[in-house]
Amino acid sequence: MQSNNPILTRVEIQHNYSQPMTIQGAIQKATLLTVISAVVGVSFFFYVFMTANLSLAYTGAMVGALVV
Repeated sequence: MQSNNPILTRVEIQHNYSQPMTIQGAIQKATLLTVISAVVGVSFFFYVFMTANLSLAYTGAMVGALVV
């Protein structure tokens, strides 16, 4: 019995591993993610500080506590 359900059909995925993962590449990606998160965090801090929106500050603190 053949099914038209895409989940039940076999899917062949071909990966391109022509460029291996390097320590330098991992360090660059980790640094980029750290810089992005620091910029977002500092921007959020100053936005909350300038608007004096305490409910947004509490929400951001809760989200930050759960994510980290």
